Amino acid sequence: MKSILGIGNALTDILALLEDDSLLREYHLPKGSMQHVDKETGNKIWSSIRRMGVQYVAGGSAGNTITGTAVFGMPSGFIGKVGDDELGSLYKSDQERNGIKSMLLKGV
Repeated sequence: MKSILGIGNALTDILALLEDDSLLREYHLPKGSMQHVDKETGNKIWSSIRRMGVQYVAGGSAGNTITGTAVFGMPSGFIGKVGDDELGSLYKSDQERNGIKSMLLKGV
């Protein structure tokens, strides 16, 4: 069987279940999109969603693709860089749980 290797940014997604679209409208965030925001806006959004209860999951386009291939049974690997912190550990454990052979470089 063929295998696949992804190389990319080991990002952590923060998921929050919103009651309605008011937060999206307030920050001009199109539904279903990915938007870059400045630090001030990011902090304001974080203040709004953290009390809702959030879920952290391994992400990034290459990481998400590799997770998909692994879940469908293809031998999959990933190379990326994570922090030497709780989120880096989360990223590693998510990949292990999905059967992905990872080489995660540690950074600060």
